[in-house]
Amino acid sequence: IDLAEEAADRAARRAPRDAGAWERLGRLRLQLVDREGALKAFERALALGATGEVQALVDQALALEPRLASAS
Repeated sequence: IDLAEEAADRAARRAPRDAGAWERLGRLRLQLVDREGALKAFERALALGATGEVQALVDQALALEPRLASAS
């Protein structure tokens, strides 16, 4: 999954105006329990007009304990 996160990061940076790319990056970072990284990606996706479950994903990332996320 780490390689998938790296690929998603590259894809989002190559297409910085693609909300879907940022959402995918956020989802992968959330699976990796990278709270801050996930939040940044989701915020970017929302700023670019993402809809649907992105806000629910933000809420899920916010629910992670910051100290647990940093311990991973």
